[in-house]
Amino acid sequence: MEQAVDAELIDASKPWTDAWLLDQGQRYLHDPSFRRQALEASLTSSENIYARTRLSAYGLGTRGWDLLPEWTPEVFAIDESYVRG
Repeated sequence: MEQAVDAELIDASKPWTDAWLLDQGQRYLHDPSFRRQALEASLTSSENIYARTRLSAYGLGTRGWDLLPEWTPEVFAIDESYVRG
């Protein structure tokens, strides 16, 4: 029995579909100018020190934070025995 495929799942041009979200994620990961545009669009103000710091170092491609190595910190589950000490 063939499984029907929802057209919205495979059409990356339709916002908020699974395909669109996956496409946006790939663009964000691999395209510094796309990351930069996302940052600029997310800022409510570009005048405060936090925004200026981010704008001065983010999504620049060949300099700034783009040159930092990827970092995946170690994590562990916190359960009740840890909380109690």
